[in-house]
Amino acid sequence: MPGVVVAVLAALAAAAPAAAQGADTTAVVREGPGLAPGAVALRDGPAPRAPTGRAEGQAAVTPATSWCGDVRATDDVEHGRTTLRRFKVLYLHPSDRPNRLTGAIADRIQQTVSAIAGKYAQGSSGTLGVRFDYGTRCGPEFVDITSLRTTRATSAYAGGGDSRPDAIKTDVLAARASVLGLDRGRWDFLIFADLPVTGSYAEAHAEKVPDLRADPRVNSNAVRDNHMALLYADAFDGTESDEYTAYTATHEVTHTFGAVQPGAPDATGGWHCNDGVSLMCYADGSPGSAFDPTVCPVGQPAPFGAIPLDCGQDNYFNPSPAAGTWLADNWNVARHPAVCPASLCLASTIEPVAAATVADGPRVAGSPVRFDASGSGDRDGTIVRFDWDVDGDGTAEQSTTTPTLDVVPRRAGRVGGGSVTVLDDLGLTASAPLAAVEVAGRPPAMALAAPAPAPTGTPVLLDASASADPDEGGRIVRYRFTLGDGQVVEQAAPQLRWTPTRPGRFEVRVAGVDEDGLSGEAAVAVEALNRPPALRPRVPARPAANDELVLRAGATDDDGRVTQVRWDLGRGVRRSGEAVRVAFPATGRRTVRVTATDDLGAVTTQQIVLELVRGPLRAVRRSRRGALVLTVGCPRRDRACRLRADVGGRRLTAAVPRGAVRRIRTSLPARLRSRAVRITLRDRRSGRRLASVVSPAPRT
Repeated sequence: MPGVVVAVLAALAAAAPAAAQGADTTAVVREGPGLAPGAVALRDGPAPRAPTGRAEGQAAVTPATSWCGDVRATDDVEHGRTTLRRFKVLYLHPSDRPNRLTGAIADRIQQTVSAIAGKYAQGSSGTLGVRFDYGTRCGPEFVDITSLRTTRATSAYAGGGDSRPDAIKTDVLAARASVLGLDRGRWDFLIFADLPVTGSYAEAHAEKVPDLRADPRVNSNAVRDNHMALLYADAFDGTESDEYTAYTATHEVTHTFGAVQPGAPDATGGWHCNDGVSLMCYADGSPGSAFDPTVCPVGQPAPFGAIPLDCGQDNYFNPSPAAGTWLADNWNVARHPAVCPASLCLASTIEPVAAATVADGPRVAGSPVRFDASGSGDRDGTIVRFDWDVDGDGTAEQSTTTPTLDVVPRRAGRVGGGSVTVLDDLGLTASAPLAAVEVAGRPPAMALAAPAPAPTGTPVLLDASASADPDEGGRIVRYRFTLGDGQVVEQAAPQLRWTPTRPGRFEVRVAGVDEDGLSGEAAVAVEALNRPPALRPRVPARPAANDELVLRAGATDDDGRVTQVRWDLGRGVRRSGEAVRVAFPATGRRTVRVTATDDLGAVTTQQIVLELVRGPLRAVRRSRRGALVLTVGCPRRDRACRLRADVGGRRLTAAVPRGAVRRIRTSLPARLRSRAVRITLRDRRSGRRLASVVSPAPRT
């Protein structure tokens, strides 16, 4: 923010320079020894009220009137009473001057801090105070004074203008974290600088506040800290009265709160007011500083306890401004973050400490991701609530009284990245970030319905329609079926018809792939039933007795192989094979059965009925001595038959009139008499076979 340097001199310094507007970020206020007249009792106003409820930690705390504690170079965190916006009291001395923080000076600092709080209590009917860093090893009623020995000598602070306060501010900020231990929290400073300064006993670094919104807590200037109220040696080492020390310190602290704004009623050009006796009103020598002592007169000399914090409460401080007034709508010191309820100013108000981790566990959608804030703590109270802004949008999605939160992601993506805010029993909060974790999606949950057993060659429906992607908004985009015959079919549809070609129990698998490339799988057993062999017998169209017939089974097996074909030719005659040759000696009906067996033992039997007719070869008779008699007939009706019989290498002929029967006689050679002999009867003219039969050897 652009700043302003304001020079405020004592009542006798009427010729002091006016407020110089420029690019500086602070206003430096200088006060002289005549600023606070009188020497009346230090604490005429009401003392700060004791904290109540959980905030007091133990019993009510009343500030001590003398100081006790260790002279420390670092902040006393162990005994600190608060972590809220507060003033750190510093005793500062240059490297070439001794540390005089003992006895009277330490007691005067303790009393001055109490007087500042008392003045704010007085101006608010006992309701408000100023928050300082209290607590030493001696107890909570003692202000924590931190001693800072700078690296500069006294001469380094002897420059005029803003060089001295700027040098002090530079030294304090440089030491704040690394030396003073003030690396956490929001701090402003009340500095007792043990420097010999002539004519300017006090100064303040304050902020110019062009944004005059009523509540400093929402004004960007109030967010800034490191404001400094400076008192030099003559203001606190006994050179001036305790009354002067208290008044000067309160005045400078109020400057750091932004008083008095240039736009406020009765404001001077030097960050003061001129409408009567008030803490911040007097003729500061700037334009518009015509001081009117008749408003809120308290007499001269004016005791500190009698001087109002804000005469009429219309310039810079009013705890309850009426609607429409300037302080209701603009900058009001009563709302500054370091101005506290009197009951809480010395209370134990340690902010909780928030900490959060992500517990180990599966990082997959559908499985809880546990955010754990059990590492959070509250030094002086109890954490009563955890507000979880998991997604980091600034709004807590859930509040719990326990330190863990299970978030069940519904699909793949990022979970976390927000924060958890812990609330203690005093209403104080702290936040910690929630780590973001990447959550993988879940694979599709696949389901494959098992079809009923069916014979091979029958299409079966493989149905994965009941499969689903469990992630929110997820879908299965591809199905891959691995069939029992090794075939793989990939498609977008969840159903497939498959025709098993061989019997057995097969595992069929389906894999589903979702939009994220994740896959799931299911499997079922598909039972393909064995089909028995098929028989398609083939026999002569007009079988004749005494003629060798070839009977063919026509056995096939579409889902395996035929391992055996058996024939039952009747009268105890059985044969095996796909085809058999057989001759029946008599005409008439003859029943034959054929049976096929496959490689799995399935059997098919078929019955064949043969109607045997009379053929050219009517009978065959043999004797053991080799005599052979063939009875032949002529089946033709148009002319005689000229027949030839082939018997054991011999050819016998016969002419048979149409419709007549003749006998052909021969004697078999000795070598054939005990052997089966094939007899073939042919038409002598065409050579066409008319009959063929094997004559068995005669029985002995």
